[in-house]
Amino acid sequence: MVMSLNKRIWRIIQQNKAQYVSSMVLVALSCLLFTLLSVMAFNLQTNEEQFIKDYALEDVKTVVQLPIPNIPEVEQAFGVQIEPRYEFDVEWKPQVTLRLFDESAKVNVPALIEGSPLQGNNDILLSPSFAKAHNVQLGSEITLDGEAYHVRGLMAVPDYIYALKTDSDIMMDPQAFGVAVITKEKMQELKQGTLYYNIKGNSPELKAYLEQRHKLLLWKPVTENPRYQLAHSKIQQTVDLAAKIPAIMLSLTCLLLATAMWRLVKMEFTQIGTLYALGYKKGEILRHYLRFPLLIGLIGGVVGTVLGMLCLAPMLGYVAMYFNLPMLNVDWSPAYLAGSVLIPLVFLLPAAAIVVWRALRLKPVTLMRGHSKTVKTGRLMRKIKLSKLSFTAKFKVRELLRNVPKSLLMLFGVMLASVFLLFGFAAQSSIDYIVKDSFGDTYKYQYNTMFNKLQTENTYGGEVYNMLPVALTRNEDVKFSLYGVRPDMKLLSLQDADGKEFPLQNKTVITRALAESTGLQAGDTLAVRNLLKDDQYYDLKIDAVAEVYTGNAVYLPLDILNYHLKLPETSFIGVYSLQPLDVESSQVLRVENRADVQRALDSALEPMKYTLYVTGAFAFVIALIVIYVITSLIIEENKGNISMLKVLGYTPKEINGLVLNAGMIPVILGYLLGIPLTLSSLESLLKNSLQGIDMAIPIQFDPLHLVFGFVIIYGTYELSKLLSKKKVLSVSMAESLKMQRD
Repeated sequence: MVMSLNKRIWRIIQQNKAQYVSSMVLVALSCLLFTLLSVMAFNLQTNEEQFIKDYALEDVKTVVQLPIPNIPEVEQAFGVQIEPRYEFDVEWKPQVTLRLFDESAKVNVPALIEGSPLQGNNDILLSPSFAKAHNVQLGSEITLDGEAYHVRGLMAVPDYIYALKTDSDIMMDPQAFGVAVITKEKMQELKQGTLYYNIKGNSPELKAYLEQRHKLLLWKPVTENPRYQLAHSKIQQTVDLAAKIPAIMLSLTCLLLATAMWRLVKMEFTQIGTLYALGYKKGEILRHYLRFPLLIGLIGGVVGTVLGMLCLAPMLGYVAMYFNLPMLNVDWSPAYLAGSVLIPLVFLLPAAAIVVWRALRLKPVTLMRGHSKTVKTGRLMRKIKLSKLSFTAKFKVRELLRNVPKSLLMLFGVMLASVFLLFGFAAQSSIDYIVKDSFGDTYKYQYNTMFNKLQTENTYGGEVYNMLPVALTRNEDVKFSLYGVRPDMKLLSLQDADGKEFPLQNKTVITRALAESTGLQAGDTLAVRNLLKDDQYYDLKIDAVAEVYTGNAVYLPLDILNYHLKLPETSFIGVYSLQPLDVESSQVLRVENRADVQRALDSALEPMKYTLYVTGAFAFVIALIVIYVITSLIIEENKGNISMLKVLGYTPKEINGLVLNAGMIPVILGYLLGIPLTLSSLESLLKNSLQGIDMAIPIQFDPLHLVFGFVIIYGTYELSKLLSKKKVLSVSMAESLKMQRD
């Protein structure tokens, strides 16, 4: 008997394509995202862990004023590995820089991704993202400073997984910057570059020794290296998204399917009662109705998983190249693939079972009487006075109040679609604010030159500054820098929330990024520890907070910082300038060009446009499915009303307006509620992804983006109405007579 009963399943699905096929599409989208994100995140995570382990990611990077001649003795004394490595920036083309490293053997060892190892002094290995951005092929030649280099292969180094040119950059740009490896002999021949010591093992005793014997200029643990930390954060962020986004979409699918199933069960009360009379058991009837979500879950799950697998290989290759991360081992992870197919069933089957069981709890006699067609008047409807409203307004209000669950479901679906749509807009507006307003209004210089030794006399021009890396005394994990600047400097403008500039005379000013990460405000006392000399502590009273989001920093007068450091009053380590300084490269630790930073941001923001297109299409599909399914269900339940309106002489246009326009309020409310939800979601995401990174991003919304987003959502609603008009017109005038006869 059960087999014959199950033959009707496909017939019912064909009769109600809107509800069931739409649910399959949502399940397929959820599984596609789950497969793509989870398997990709799993491979990125495992390969990152293997890469930094097998190729010895540094624990500390340091620069000293006096070279370390006895490295083997220091390694043995402190139980660490030390690898000296020169870094040298060379301009390949106008506005295109390559950072050359000599080949390491112990720490930050290059991993060969493609090609062959270095063989001669004129061989070079390039980062894959840079090679792809400039279409450099293996075996070709590139010319650097007048010398030709043979491109032997592609490689990745553990400390440059996310290849930023400077620590203050927030986005990489392979069009403008890349890294390359040459032989140690070639680097010695060039006689240029800054000598860094990459250390495996973090020993406080070693730090004290180097400060005492060799005068530390830089001591940067790997947790403060944005070239590793940003990549690590983005990979962890992918892991989180792989769990959250599919779960939210499956929850929406559950609600849609449960609504459709309850509609089906209500219409079949008499049949269910008859099945009882024919000897069917509750379990058999339940299993029959559970075949609907089972089919939807399996078909959608298999289709989505297969699509995810097809997209995985190219996506994994793109992301690995983007991160300069070698895919040492690609695992398809059968557990994730099986989970992608089965997880929808975990969501859908219980939801459908609860709905069906509501009917099965009723007595057979009650079921055989059929579902009551009378509409109960709820408390809310009784309290609302509709007498003064027009018939059209009364009809729409009553439809909303009689279909509260469906209205709430439509509201939830539109709200979710709005979040997807507005998320990209908000991210773009926020980054635009940093680039154009915060970043552009604060830093007026074009070049930031940092020396490898302290200077006392400015013969270079520009405006000098000194810098000290420190840690918050009450939380050693919060690290930032103290900048000593001249109070009358013009190339750095620190402003409050109203755009008024702070005078720096005898004042200590912190950036908004530091204020948000520590909770400090004007009037508080900032207690810090010197990271170059562990036994030195300073207390500074905060006078103001500057609206600067691109760096955790404290600014105070140069003479006051030098006083704390017991240095000559005019001591400085760097110069801000409008033009490049005329200085020997052997004296320079690094040079930051603001134009490079701006170009990197502009270039990195370009792909965001495509991301907006994808999220916009995604939001459109979700909104269209939800609105169309709910509208279809409302039409089904209002067949009698539609038929009666036709009998009374209402035109098709008037009937469409009465029946279909009732969803306008949930759509508008859903979009409006999506705005604060987007803000809170983006704030939470940025808070997690920027942990340990020297930055804060203010959440901004461009009013034009809000208007454009509303046009898309409301346009989707109008499209769903257009698709539903045919169903309204297909209801015959005899339908009301049929229902009365029933």
